[in-house]
Amino acid sequence: YGCALLHISQIKDEKVEDISKELSVGQKLEDLRVVKIDHEKSEVALSLRAPRPKRKSLSSVMEGEELEGKVARITSYGAFIDVGCKVDALVHISRISQEKVKDINDFLKIGQEVEVRIISVDGKKKTLAGSMLGKQADQYLNRRREILTRQQQRQHSWAAAEFPKTDIGFFEDAIKDLEDAFQEDYGEWSKQ
Repeated sequence: YGCALLHISQIKDEKVEDISKELSVGQKLEDLRVVKIDHEKSEVALSLRAPRPKRKSLSSVMEGEELEGKVARITSYGAFIDVGCKVDALVHISRISQEKVKDINDFLKIGQEVEVRIISVDGKKKTLAGSMLGKQADQYLNRRREILTRQQQRQHSWAAAEFPKTDIGFFEDAIKDLEDAFQEDYGEWSKQ
C-alpha cells in the first residue's frame, strides 16, 4: 500500500489560503499529474498545476537583455523576479523606481508581471541582477557606485600609507621629548 499526496502548493499557481474553498471530499479531479514517485516510501506526489516550462541556463542570459517575469519574492532589500531562468533575478530596492521606495510592497506584489532589464550576470556566484529603471538612470547609479568605490579605496590607501615626517612632526616629537625629560628631572628634584 502507498499513498498519493496533492500538496496545497500544487493545487494552483496562486497561493491557496483555504483548501476547503478549492477541494472537497469525494471530488473528482481532472488534469492531475504525477510529479514524483518515491518507491522506498511508497509515496506519490501529485499536482494540478501546469508543468513549468524548461528553465533557461544562466549562461543563456545576456546583460542588457529585457525579460518579462513575475515577482516571486519580496524582501526588505529588493524583489526576486522569476524570469524563466534557473535562478531568479534580484532587483535591488534602488532599482525598482525612480521614486523613493520605503516599502517595496507599495510598488510590487507577488505574482505581478514586470519587465526587467538584466544588469549583471555572475556565473560563479550563480546570480542575476535586474533593474526596472530606464537605461540612463541605471548608468547614473553605476557611475555613482564606481565613484563611491574609488573614494573608499583612496581613503583606505591614505589611512594605510605611512607619510614621511614633516618639520612639524619633528617639532612635535622634540616637544614631547622635552616634556618627558622635564618630568623625569622634576621628579628627581622633588624627591630631594
